[in-house]
Amino acid sequence: MCRFVDWLNTLPPEERTEYRTLFPEPVTWKGWWDDRKSEEVLKYGYFKVNVWQPEGQPKFTYQRLQQELAAGKMRELRLFWEHQPAENDQLTIGCLSQLWMEDFHFFSDPYHCMEQYMMAFKAQLFDDEEIRWEILKCNDPKLCRDLGRRVRGFDQTVWDKFKYSIVLNGNWRKFSQNQDLREFLLSTGDSVLVAASPSDDIWGIRLAASSPEDQNQIGWQGQNLLGFALMEVRDELRRVKQNEMLCDWNFVK
Repeated sequence: MCRFVDWLNTLPPEERTEYRTLFPEPVTWKGWWDDRKSEEVLKYGYFKVNVWQPEGQPKFTYQRLQQELAAGKMRELRLFWEHQPAENDQLTIGCLSQLWMEDFHFFSDPYHCMEQYMMAFKAQLFDDEEIRWEILKCNDPKLCRDLGRRVRGFDQTVWDKFKYSIVLNGNWRKFSQNQDLREFLLSTGDSVLVAASPSDDIWGIRLAASSPEDQNQIGWQGQNLLGFALMEVRDELRRVKQNEMLCDWNFVK
């Protein structure tokens, strides 16, 4: 980062302005170009998280999809649930799952999957450092989930306010830091990403991928917050990376 800033400062003002236009700051860095901190955050005690939309509300909702359908806009539905790679280690749509194992980091903390990230931030939100450290040392997604259920001081109302932004920012880090995952997510185009969990009516649609109702948005029984968060990450990646082909990666090396 220091090398980048040093290089940026060598550019004439007009070239620096052009660079900013070609390579906009991601929403997670909002204010960086102007050397100011973004005030668009949710706070609870000492905890804070960036929000992408006002009050941390999702950009995509079930209601928005219904409005699109009523207006005649049809999107392909891409369902995901299983989180294992193919037998030949080929990347599959399961990489969209919270349980998919792929390393990423936030500051000095490494994470092995999004389930670990979400539960660690859940513990941090409620200031349970003991559970947070147990989660950070864990590399089993399901055990991370179980640890997250033991967070002390939990308040459902507070969690409901923060959970989407936590998962949104975590998935940004997961997909922006892993080129293979990023390319896969962008390859899904403008499709609706659907977490076809048969038991989850918050992050998924509470329908199995094999259920005929899951192909009909009217029949969904859940909020699909994970699918919508991934669609929002996809839009932001597309916005930020649109001129990436102009970069000289040999120069970077």
